[in-house]
Amino acid sequence: MYYYSKNSRTKIIHTEDCRYHLAIREEHLGTFQTLVEAHAAGYRLCKVCNPLVGIFHAEEETLMEICRQKGLSISLRRNFISISSPWSSWRILADDNRNHTKLYHRNDFGPKQSGPVAGYHDQHVNYATLQEYLGYIIDHDYYRMMHPLYPAPQPKPAPVKGTKRYRKAQAREKRKAKKAAVWNVLSIIDSLSAQNQTRTVV
Repeated sequence: MYYYSKNSRTKIIHTEDCRYHLAIREEHLGTFQTLVEAHAAGYRLCKVCNPLVGIFHAEEETLMEICRQKGLSISLRRNFISISSPWSSWRILADDNRNHTKLYHRNDFGPKQSGPVAGYHDQHVNYATLQEYLGYIIDHDYYRMMHPLYPAPQPKPAPVKGTKRYRKAQAREKRKAKKAAVWNVLSIIDSLSAQNQTRTVV
Protein backbone atom coordinates (compact mmCIF):
# COMPACT_ATOMS: atom_id res chain seq x y z
CA MET A 1 0.00 0.00 0.00
CA TYR A 2 1.19 3.52 -0.86
CA TYR A 3 -0.07 6.79 0.59
CA TYR A 4 -0.34 10.38 -0.60
CA SER A 5 -1.87 13.64 0.52
CA LYS A 6 -5.02 14.67 -1.33
CA ASN A 7 -4.18 18.31 -0.55
CA SER A 8 -0.72 18.17 -2.15
CA ARG A 9 0.02 18.97 -5.80
CA THR A 10 3.48 17.37 -5.75
CA LYS A 11 2.12 13.90 -6.63
CA ILE A 12 4.47 12.12 -4.23
CA ILE A 13 3.63 8.79 -2.58
CA HIS A 14 5.02 7.24 0.58
CA THR A 15 5.34 3.78 2.06
CA GLU A 16 3.60 2.89 5.29
CA ASP A 17 6.67 3.41 7.48
CA CYS A 18 7.73 6.73 5.88
CA ARG A 19 7.85 9.64 8.33
CA TYR A 20 6.17 11.91 5.79
CA HIS A 21 3.21 9.55 5.46
CA LEU A 22 2.76 9.58 9.23
CA ALA A 23 2.52 13.39 9.14
CA ILE A 24 -0.51 13.38 6.78
CA ARG A 25 -3.85 13.80 8.50
CA GLU A 26 -6.13 10.81 8.06
CA GLU A 27 -8.94 12.75 6.33
CA HIS A 28 -6.45 13.94 3.68
CA LEU A 29 -4.93 10.50 3.08
CA GLY A 30 -5.22 8.79 -0.34
CA THR A 31 -3.92 5.34 -1.24
CA PHE A 32 -2.67 3.21 -4.13
CA GLN A 33 -2.43 -0.56 -4.00
CA THR A 34 0.67 -0.86 -6.25
CA LEU A 35 3.49 1.22 -7.68
CA VAL A 36 2.22 0.53 -11.19
CA GLU A 37 -1.12 2.08 -10.28
CA ALA A 38 0.62 5.09 -8.71
CA HIS A 39 2.97 5.62 -11.66
CA ALA A 40 0.06 5.42 -14.10
CA ALA A 41 -1.59 8.27 -12.17
CA GLY A 42 1.59 10.37 -12.40
CA TYR A 43 2.83 9.82 -8.84
CA ARG A 44 6.39 9.03 -7.71
CA LEU A 45 8.02 7.70 -4.58
CA CYS A 46 9.52 10.26 -2.22
CA LYS A 47 13.31 10.27 -1.89
CA VAL A 48 13.11 8.66 1.55
CA CYS A 49 10.97 5.76 0.27
CA ASN A 50 12.59 5.28 -3.13
CA PRO A 51 15.23 2.52 -2.89
CA LEU A 52 16.69 3.54 -6.26
CA VAL A 53 18.09 6.77 -4.81
CA GLY A 54 20.26 5.00 -2.23
CA ILE A 55 21.31 2.25 -4.65
CA PHE A 56 22.30 4.73 -7.36
CA HIS A 57 24.35 7.05 -5.13
CA ALA A 58 26.08 4.12 -3.39
CA GLU A 59 27.35 2.79 -6.75
CA GLU A 60 27.53 6.03 -8.74
CA GLU A 61 31.32 6.27 -9.06
CA THR A 62 31.69 2.66 -10.25
CA LEU A 63 28.68 2.96 -12.57
CA MET A 64 30.11 6.04 -14.28
CA GLU A 65 33.43 4.30 -14.84
CA ILE A 66 31.73 1.26 -16.40
CA CYS A 67 29.63 3.53 -18.62
CA ARG A 68 32.73 5.47 -19.71
CA GLN A 69 34.51 2.25 -20.70
CA LYS A 70 31.54 0.61 -22.43
CA GLY A 71 29.90 3.63 -24.10
CA LEU A 72 26.77 3.57 -21.93
CA SER A 73 24.92 6.37 -20.16
CA ILE A 74 23.04 6.14 -16.86
CA SER A 75 20.97 8.68 -14.96
CA LEU A 76 18.59 8.79 -12.00
CA ARG A 77 15.12 10.04 -12.99
CA ARG A 78 11.96 10.68 -10.99
CA ASN A 79 10.52 7.15 -11.09
CA PHE A 80 13.32 5.11 -12.58
CA ILE A 81 16.99 4.76 -13.51
CA SER A 82 17.56 5.28 -17.22
CA ILE A 83 20.28 3.38 -19.07
CA SER A 84 21.10 3.86 -22.76
CA SER A 85 23.57 2.10 -25.02
CA PRO A 86 24.31 2.43 -28.74
CA TRP A 87 21.99 -0.56 -29.25
CA SER A 88 19.17 -0.23 -26.73
CA SER A 89 17.34 1.71 -24.00
CA TRP A 90 16.48 0.44 -20.52
CA ARG A 91 14.73 1.42 -17.30
CA ILE A 92 15.19 0.07 -13.80
CA LEU A 93 12.17 0.55 -11.53
CA ALA A 94 11.50 -0.16 -7.87
CA ASP A 95 9.25 -3.13 -7.21
CA ASP A 96 6.40 -3.37 -4.71
CA ASN A 97 8.77 -5.56 -2.73
CA ARG A 98 11.25 -2.92 -1.58
CA ASN A 99 14.13 -5.41 -1.68
CA HIS A 100 13.70 -5.90 -5.44
CA THR A 101 14.04 -3.88 -8.62
CA LYS A 102 12.91 -4.66 -12.17
CA LEU A 103 14.58 -4.17 -15.52
CA TYR A 104 12.55 -3.03 -18.54
CA HIS A 105 13.75 -3.01 -22.14
CA ARG A 106 12.48 -0.62 -24.78
CA ASN A 107 10.34 -2.20 -27.50
CA ASP A 108 12.31 -1.39 -30.64
CA PHE A 109 10.16 -3.87 -32.55
CA GLY A 110 6.59 -4.97 -32.03
CA PRO A 111 3.85 -3.17 -30.09
CA LYS A 112 4.76 0.14 -28.50
CA GLN A 113 2.41 -0.39 -25.54
CA SER A 114 3.07 -3.48 -23.44
CA GLY A 115 3.34 -4.07 -19.71
CA PRO A 116 3.22 -1.49 -16.92
CA VAL A 117 5.84 0.79 -18.55
CA ALA A 118 4.58 2.25 -21.81
CA GLY A 119 6.85 1.25 -24.70
CA TYR A 120 8.94 -1.13 -22.55
CA HIS A 121 8.67 -4.80 -21.65
CA ASP A 122 9.70 -6.58 -18.44
CA GLN A 123 13.01 -8.37 -18.95
CA HIS A 124 12.25 -10.70 -15.99
CA VAL A 125 15.66 -10.33 -14.37
CA ASN A 126 16.42 -9.14 -10.84
CA TYR A 127 19.84 -8.23 -9.48
CA ALA A 128 21.00 -6.87 -6.16
CA THR A 129 23.25 -4.18 -7.69
CA LEU A 130 23.12 -1.80 -10.64
CA GLN A 131 26.54 -3.03 -11.75
CA GLU A 132 25.00 -6.45 -12.36
CA TYR A 133 22.27 -4.83 -14.46
CA LEU A 134 24.94 -3.07 -16.55
CA GLY A 135 26.72 -6.39 -17.04
CA TYR A 136 23.46 -7.96 -18.23
CA ILE A 137 22.82 -5.08 -20.65
CA ILE A 138 26.35 -5.30 -22.08
CA ASP A 139 25.96 -9.06 -22.64
CA HIS A 140 22.48 -8.57 -24.10
CA ASP A 141 23.72 -5.96 -26.61
CA TYR A 142 26.64 -8.16 -27.66
CA TYR A 143 24.31 -11.10 -28.23
CA ARG A 144 21.89 -8.97 -30.28
CA MET A 145 24.78 -7.60 -32.32
CA MET A 146 25.90 -11.15 -33.16
CA HIS A 147 22.33 -12.48 -33.57
CA PRO A 148 20.12 -9.76 -35.09
CA LEU A 149 16.37 -10.21 -34.73
CA TYR A 150 15.83 -9.72 -38.45
CA PRO A 151 18.06 -10.72 -41.39
CA ALA A 152 19.87 -8.04 -43.35
CA PRO A 153 17.73 -6.53 -46.12
CA GLN A 154 18.14 -8.23 -49.47
CA PRO A 155 18.87 -6.23 -52.64
CA LYS A 156 15.88 -5.43 -54.81
CA PRO A 157 15.37 -7.57 -57.92
CA ALA A 158 16.21 -6.10 -61.30
CA PRO A 159 13.44 -3.85 -62.65
CA VAL A 160 11.06 -5.39 -65.18
CA LYS A 161 11.28 -3.95 -68.68
CA GLY A 162 8.47 -1.54 -69.49
CA THR A 163 7.79 -0.51 -65.89
CA LYS A 164 8.28 2.94 -64.39
CA ARG A 165 11.13 1.63 -62.24
CA TYR A 166 12.83 0.23 -65.36
CA ARG A 167 12.60 3.59 -67.18
CA LYS A 168 14.06 5.42 -64.17
CA ALA A 169 16.93 2.92 -64.01
CA GLN A 170 17.63 3.42 -67.72
CA ALA A 171 17.64 7.19 -67.31
CA ARG A 172 20.12 6.90 -64.42
CA GLU A 173 22.41 4.70 -66.50
CA LYS A 174 22.31 7.22 -69.37
CA ARG A 175 23.25 10.06 -67.04
CA LYS A 176 26.13 8.02 -65.63
CA ALA A 177 27.34 7.14 -69.15
CA LYS A 178 27.17 10.81 -70.19
CA LYS A 179 29.19 11.93 -67.19
CA ALA A 180 31.75 9.18 -67.79
CA ALA A 181 32.11 10.27 -71.44
CA VAL A 182 32.65 13.90 -70.42
CA TRP A 183 35.29 12.88 -67.88
CA ASN A 184 37.05 10.75 -70.51
CA VAL A 185 37.21 13.69 -72.91
CA LEU A 186 38.52 16.01 -70.20
CA SER A 187 41.14 13.43 -69.22
CA ILE A 188 42.31 13.14 -72.85
CA ILE A 189 42.55 16.94 -73.18
CA ASP A 190 44.56 17.17 -69.95
CA SER A 191 46.87 14.40 -71.15
CA LEU A 192 47.47 16.10 -74.53
CA SER A 193 48.10 19.43 -72.83
CA ALA A 194 50.70 17.85 -70.56
CA GLN A 195 52.45 16.23 -73.56
CA ASN A 196 52.58 19.55 -75.45
CA GLN A 197 54.07 21.32 -72.42
CA THR A 198 56.73 18.60 -72.15
CA ARG A 199 57.72 18.97 -75.81
CA THR A 200 57.91 22.76 -75.51
CA VAL A 201 60.26 22.51 -72.51
CA VAL A 202 62.52 20.02 -74.33
